[in-house]
Order: sequence, then C-alpha cells, then structure tokens
Amino acid sequence: MRKLSLKVIIFMLLSCIAFAVPRGTVEVGFESETYDSLNEHSSFVLPYVKTKTHFNETTPYYMEANYSFRYHTERPDAKNRQKDKRQRYELYLGGYRLVNNNFAMAPKIGVRYEEFANMSNDMANRTQFRFFPNMSYKINDTHAIGLVGYVSYTTAEQTGRGRNGDKENWDKRYSDYLHELSLDYRYKVGSRQTLVTSIFHKYETFVYARTIEAWELRFRFNHVTEDGKTTVSPYVRLPLNRETRAVTGNGERNTVDTDRTRAGVALSHKVSESWTTIGDVWYQSQTKENGPSIEAYFLKLALRYTY
Repeated sequence: MRKLSLKVIIFMLLSCIAFAVPRGTVEVGFESETYDSLNEHSSFVLPYVKTKTHFNETTPYYMEANYSFRYHTERPDAKNRQKDKRQRYELYLGGYRLVNNNFAMAPKIGVRYEEFANMSNDMANRTQFRFFPNMSYKINDTHAIGLVGYVSYTTAEQTGRGRNGDKENWDKRYSDYLHELSLDYRYKVGSRQTLVTSIFHKYETFVYARTIEAWELRFRFNHVTEDGKTTVSPYVRLPLNRETRAVTGNGERNTVDTDRTRAGVALSHKVSESWTTIGDVWYQSQTKENGPSIEAYFLKLALRYTY
C-alpha cells in the first residue's frame, strides 16, 4: 500500500501543478469494451483523467500526466472482478519542434507504469520508457506523409515466466520491447476533409514467453464542419498479418495466426471556448486459427476543459 500511496500522491501533485499553470487542458472520461457471451469475462470499464499543461502562456513545451483504472464488469463475483484490475500512470514531456523546409519533427518522451492486482502469466507490473518520433513531410498543399506512434523499452516484474521449462530458475524481472508505428499518407480532399491511409506495424516481445507481431492497413476520414466546432472521423482497420509466437516449456515456439478487423467513428464537439465533448465507438471481429471468433464493442465518452 505504501508504494501505491506514493504514486497517488505524486499524481495528485502533478494535477495540482496542472491547474497552477496559466495554460493547459484537463480531460475526464471513461472507456469500455464489451465482449460476446463466450468471452464476456474480458469485458471491462476504464475511467481516466488526462492533464496537459504548458509551462507558461507562450511556450510550446508541455507536460502530460494521465491516470486510468481498469476493472472487469462481467466476472461472477467480486473477487474475480478485482483479480485483474489495473492502474496506469503516465508522464510525458513534449513541445519541441524541429522544422527544416517541408520536414517537421515533434518528438515526445515519457514513462508509463502499469500495476496489476494479479501478477499472472499474462500480467506484470510494467514500466515502459517511450519515445514518440512524430515526423511529417509536406509534399505539397494536398499531399503529406508522416511517421507516428512510439518505441518502448519495457521492464516487467513478473512471476510466471519460465526459461526452457526450468521452474527453479524462473526470473522475476525482464527487459521487453514494444513498438507501435504507423506510416501515414495524408490526402487533403477539401478545405475541411482529409483522408489518411496508414500501414501500421506492432512488434512486442515478452522474454521467455511470446512475441506478437501485427500488420494492419488503416483508413480514416476526418471531416470538420463549416463552423469548425465538430469533427467526425470514421475509420476502419483491416488485418494484413498477425501472429503470436509462444515459447513452450522446451523452448520451442507455437505460432497462432489471428485476424482482427475494426470499424468505428470518433467525434468531438466544441461546446464553448473552454469545453469540448469527445466520443468514440467501434466494433471489432477477431478470428484465431482453429478457434472461435470473438466480437467486441467499444465506447468512449469524455469531457475536456481548456484553460
């Protein structure tokens, strides 16, 4: 409890700093994922708060401090609902922008810490050290390309990983790797519409456990209303290839192919100069090799205050 209390105190101090500076945003909301009847034990709700603060009224440099809490809603009893609950703390720094002719780079760095109630095979207390390149190149007024996402070095504290089946030598702390990167092509359809076509790649390694690799083709259409207050962004994610390569007790790897298709729409509406409402919904269908399909629904609602 002492370790948890310290993190809560630190986050509260950062939140106080957020309101003490002259410029920033605070966003409060929740996310939920609801699964089909065969997988309803995976359904969860995730309330969160995000803050972004600039250090003075004119500087571009900023700090982000975020907190979220995930708990499962469809477990049969309170004990199981609390079993896999997760708390997440994030702190990021950004605002520097490098511009050279049509090339721009706005990197961001930060830390994400995740604490799980149950340190099982698939869950561990994790610390991610993240770098966001945020690069773009403007070809002309209509066309542009960019690289977004992040690269992360991860340390994981876990008790369920084995090395070559030798349980007596199980490690408790691991160094993992993760990146989620998207190569974007932006086409400006009109003065208020943009079509974004992306190639997305995810690569994640869990030492002595498994490797996950996924390729996706993504489309997003951003439309801003004439008054500039509302943005509507329908999107779709199509699977190109997704594999999970698991390490067995004797060190061999089993490969499982998975297809995951998602379609949704994100919305935001500026109610006033200070308040913005945010929403996002999607439907996802996932199939595994020689396994049943999984259906999931996502909902996000939030309110953002700008000061």
